[in-house]
This record gives sequence, structure tokens and C-alpha cells, in this order.
Amino acid sequence: MTYKVTLSYSHVTLLLREGERMNDSTDNRNIVVDLDKANLFVPYHIALMEQEAYTGTEKMVYLALKSFAINSSACYPSQAKIMKRANIKSNSTLSLTLKSLEEKGVITIVPEFDETGRRKSNTYYLSKLNHETGLFITESLEYIKRKKLVADAQAKQLKQGSRKGVKKAI
Repeated sequence: MTYKVTLSYSHVTLLLREGERMNDSTDNRNIVVDLDKANLFVPYHIALMEQEAYTGTEKMVYLALKSFAINSSACYPSQAKIMKRANIKSNSTLSLTLKSLEEKGVITIVPEFDETGRRKSNTYYLSKLNHETGLFITESLEYIKRKKLVADAQAKQLKQGSRKGVKKAI
């Protein structure tokens, strides 16, 4: 008897001896899975490869972000990690590419803050891909754009507060 157990990054086959039963969610067996990063991949759809609406750099940055969001539509990697996976050497190239992807509706970038108002990493939300056309379904992120408006207002307020603090110190 073979059972397939789906985990977040891989399909794992649990082999049981003949006659053994697995009691669905009540089975208390420990399953050890070694998820080898070398075996993980991000699908690069042919329609996206051939789509001329996006530059090669934009496609690589999207794929890098998707690699951090394997089973999700959101991720929060550092810019250094994105640059490494997308093979980008310049911070300005990455910044311009992220801005372009956001303007095209491929991603939505939401700045995150801790409870004291200090800046944390960005969360990158990825639009769904239409596999037939290679275009992104920008409407798939409408619910996130409201969160971004709040985060942008908070960021603006924090910047104004820090500028006032600098002026007072001078």
C-alpha cells in the first residue's frame, strides 16, 4: 500500500507495510522529509517566455520572487537575495525593475513595519499568470492594493516624523 502525502515543497511517498493502516489525521507517525533545494524549481511558462510586454530582467525578477513564494502569492526576501537569484548586479537596476513590475500590475510591494513603527522588509505580492497569453492578471491583487495604501500612508507619516526630528536636532 502506498500513500501520497503532499507537503509544501514536494510530493512525498509514505510506504507502509502490507496490511498496515493509516488513520488519516490521527496517525502519529513522524515523517522525516529532506527537502533538497537542488530539486526545487519554478515553472517558466512558454507563454511568459514569449510575451513581449515584459523585459528579460522583469521576467527574471518575477521568477526570483516566485521562487520565494513557491506555494503562495506573497514573499518577503531581501533585495540582496532577489538580486542573487535574478543575477542582477546593480541595486538601481533592481529598484527600477521592481518599480516597473509594480506599475505594470505584476507585483504589489507593501512596506512592512513592526509595532514600534520601525521599517521591516517589503512584502511582495505576485499577480496570477494567464498561462495562455503570458500576461499577468492584475485584478488578482486588488485586495492587496488597499493594504498598500495604508502602508504607504504609514511610511509617509514616519518619513515626515523623522525629518522633523532631524530639523529639531540641527
